[in-house]
Amino acid sequence: MMRTLNDMETFTVHVLEARGKNSPVVQAALNLVQLSDGPVEFRYHEWTMPEPKDALPIDVIPKKIKDPYRFKANWGPLLKIEESRSEVNLASEKKLVPDPYSWISEDNSELKRRLEWIADDFYAATGADREHSMVVVLTTENNENNYFAVPDLFGKQWSFIQSNHPVTKLMAAPHLPIAYELLAMPLRHFAFGDLETFTNYLHINESIGCLNDFFANLREMDRKLKSADICDRCLGRIRAVGVPYALLRQTQEGLERIRVYQQNLRNLLNDFELPKLELGYHLKISNTGSLIQLAPKQLAVYALFAEHPEGIRISHVPDHLNRLDYWYRKFNTRSSDDSETIDRTVRSLAFNDADDLSQTISKLNRKIRASMSQVSSAEPYLIQGPNGEAKKIAAAASNLINFAP
Repeated sequence: MMRTLNDMETFTVHVLEARGKNSPVVQAALNLVQLSDGPVEFRYHEWTMPEPKDALPIDVIPKKIKDPYRFKANWGPLLKIEESRSEVNLASEKKLVPDPYSWISEDNSELKRRLEWIADDFYAATGADREHSMVVVLTTENNENNYFAVPDLFGKQWSFIQSNHPVTKLMAAPHLPIAYELLAMPLRHFAFGDLETFTNYLHINESIGCLNDFFANLREMDRKLKSADICDRCLGRIRAVGVPYALLRQTQEGLERIRVYQQNLRNLLNDFELPKLELGYHLKISNTGSLIQLAPKQLAVYALFAEHPEGIRISHVPDHLNRLDYWYRKFNTRSSDDSETIDRTVRSLAFNDADDLSQTISKLNRKIRASMSQVSSAEPYLIQGPNGEAKKIAAAASNLINFAP
């Protein structure tokens, strides 16, 4: 029976990530989907998850997949390869046809069983209302058929997304496809939430930029991110089952925001503009929503130099001890640190004890360089300058760094 959502009801998507992971890519995706108001609420949980018996290493493509850019994304388990023979030349050829039950095959049984266990464990431990919510497990474990995301098709209120899947790397802003799938999960849950319906509405032969496109070639997902669209046929199904307008509006508003970020990303890649950074508890690339995760010490030092675009000599940082103390206390959320411990940390930074400040700058520069390598030259955003002279962030003088409220 198709699930329903009344106009006055709310629905919660519980996003579960392995305890201690706290991936900035996942946090950026959540920040993006949470910008859209509506009946769906997205909540993040760190969760203890069972270790797989034979997990494939992270970022290692299964050996059986010869071409890393032509494997099954999004709903790949719903397809299988069939051999056919041409009547003309009898040459063997391959074609993709729907195979809705491959996800529950023996090859995938351990992964499916473990994901079901995680969902059951979450609902049992938290007492969350299972009828009016679903669990999305964010995993970094490769799977046999390289699925990127599988929606809830079994009425068990769980789904999963592989957060380090190669499609995230192809999109350059890795959080955007994750955000897209998070937004799409509730709508698919209510309008396409069983195997037969879902496979009936999949766009298999052509990617048209719709919510239910299937991608044999992962690069085609860029089309979906840029379209922010739902085709007329799928939209007809959404209306026919009575999905409330508020849910549809929330989903489309979120997809449109992703489209804008994807367009901004293209402008950055084409050097049409320089990205802007927003400095808060993360360093955020405002044009794309990507997060650069810096430690509290690194954020404090970056904030100090960002508010002094003229630059500061390393030997003069003690003159700004009070301001450095302010920023470190703002960004340090560890309740275990008492005031005396904080004082020692700040003084060590300010006076560069044992090269503390120099090493902190080097580490944060490496993180910024690694995070911005795909969207822009990182050089204007680094703290740098000749030895013995003022260190500065060039972008700060160009109003490219803003402080979050």
